[in-house]
Amino acid sequence: MICRFAISIGFLVTLASAALAASEVRLPLDSNPVSIDPQKLNESHEFQVAEDLFEGLTTVSAVGVVVPGTAEKWETSADGLTWTFHLRLDAKWSDGFPVTALDFVRSFRRAVNPATASPSAAALEPILNAKEIASGAERDPALLGVGAVDDHTLKIRLNDPTPWLPLLLTHFAAMPTPQRTIEEFGDQWTLPEHIVTNGAYRLGAWSPGSELTLVRNPYFHDAASVQVETVRYIVSKPGGPGALARFEAGELDVAAVTGKDIRIAEKRHLGNRVVQRELATAFLSVHFARGEMADERIRRALAMTVDRDYLIKNVAQSHRLPAYSLVSPVMRGYTPQTARWASEPTTTRAATARRLLAEAREGNPLPLKVQLTFIANGNSAQMTAIAQRWRSTLGVDTDLLGLSTEEFLERIAAHNFELAAISWDPDFADPWSYLADYRSDSGAANFGAYADPLFDHLLDQSKQAGQDSVQRMRLLEAAERRLIDNEAVIPLRFGVVDFIVNVHLKGWASSPLARHPARYLRIEGAPRPSRRSSSAASCAVQLTDGMIAPVASLVSPGGLMIATRCFRCTLRARLNQPQRS
Repeated sequence: MICRFAISIGFLVTLASAALAASEVRLPLDSNPVSIDPQKLNESHEFQVAEDLFEGLTTVSAVGVVVPGTAEKWETSADGLTWTFHLRLDAKWSDGFPVTALDFVRSFRRAVNPATASPSAAALEPILNAKEIASGAERDPALLGVGAVDDHTLKIRLNDPTPWLPLLLTHFAAMPTPQRTIEEFGDQWTLPEHIVTNGAYRLGAWSPGSELTLVRNPYFHDAASVQVETVRYIVSKPGGPGALARFEAGELDVAAVTGKDIRIAEKRHLGNRVVQRELATAFLSVHFARGEMADERIRRALAMTVDRDYLIKNVAQSHRLPAYSLVSPVMRGYTPQTARWASEPTTTRAATARRLLAEAREGNPLPLKVQLTFIANGNSAQMTAIAQRWRSTLGVDTDLLGLSTEEFLERIAAHNFELAAISWDPDFADPWSYLADYRSDSGAANFGAYADPLFDHLLDQSKQAGQDSVQRMRLLEAAERRLIDNEAVIPLRFGVVDFIVNVHLKGWASSPLARHPARYLRIEGAPRPSRRSSSAASCAVQLTDGMIAPVASLVSPGGLMIATRCFRCTLRARLNQPQRS
């Protein structure tokens, strides 16, 4: 028996070696990209491809830390309003032409030009006049606070101090695009035969609905360190029934999987997995101006009686990552502010919640009725469990309103809800990206109508501190404390994604922003077989802290985070539409 087991493992490892070509990596893509134009992206899988093709002034490391990109260095004025970026002298487009500061000026202007209809234009609002130009209030794009001093020096002027600007500039809205190519080919400029890029790769082929092939860009300034010659992005639904099969057949070197497939992988001795804890947070947004939701006691009673552990363990069957704060604990250098009652026993919470609800509704004999709006796909069981808990503990009647994604987004943008289930991915790895939308002057983006002068003041103070300042983080923590104490949101759980990774593929690190640039990947210990190999593949796992763990020690997440993965970008795009402004 022992000999048979050893032979089977050895055989699978041999097949794994044969499955991974040393010059090619096959990666999954959630869906077929609608666009790979950086200024027109709207989905995370589109950014996944664009990040390999284009490089902004700054970029991220393999573990999601901001590092120099096309700009090799930068400095800030004493008042924090002017940033000067120095471009690399060897920065080039994939056709060999130099990347200049003027290329960035034109790209930033294109991003905020209403004619471009960029869904991500709002990301650039810290830049002077960006918001006014994007809204049409200012028609002269030359007034945008971005200018070229010379070919290799770019100045960016801001409305207010923005210490997180280097993080923001890793966003796809800030990536450069080749103006001459766009002018020549118009909307066709991203076709393989036309596209010009400045990233580690260039587009070799694109079969819509099937796959994209990227090839190493020899003109990239750091081309010598790019070890994978070809990247094939293959459309493969995350967690879908085919993901594991395609991985096992050698068609994919990485696969996002569900708990059921993890158990199958373990049974077949396919190996381990990567557990990626992300910055995303699932929560119930509370509309402050809607009926009885205006009473903090009612909001707290509802928040206290959500059984997060039950939802995670028995409904979603996911990792034990209950959330009692808005900002994820994955955020570096920051201490999330959890609800003050989070450590209390369930029975104590329930008793306090009943007392708060009775005090708030004294003299009203009718049961409290609330409406909970959510995206029906994958979320119904969890929302039903929340409603049942409120009913059994507080006697609350919940109207469950499950909608399509489109209908849900329309209601949120129109502020037509009481409670709404949302999964929020920050634009960049900074607490500001979680908190800024709750400012009282955030307009349509503050869809819960939260208003607190002290919260606003704390955010204003944080902008005066330096990017690496401990004081800045403490101010942001104080702001989140106000938000949590006011029960502005009801946090549910933090994001987790599971991957199976071929044992020979290195550099696939756990990234809190779920960004895995192919330039950091490498292949170790594998021969160079035909790309048609269909043999089984082994896999490896790396936790956030770098430890290795077996498949059996972990459980996969449910569908709550997946269902609204791109909610932030899509909602922002809708909020930026003229009829919503």
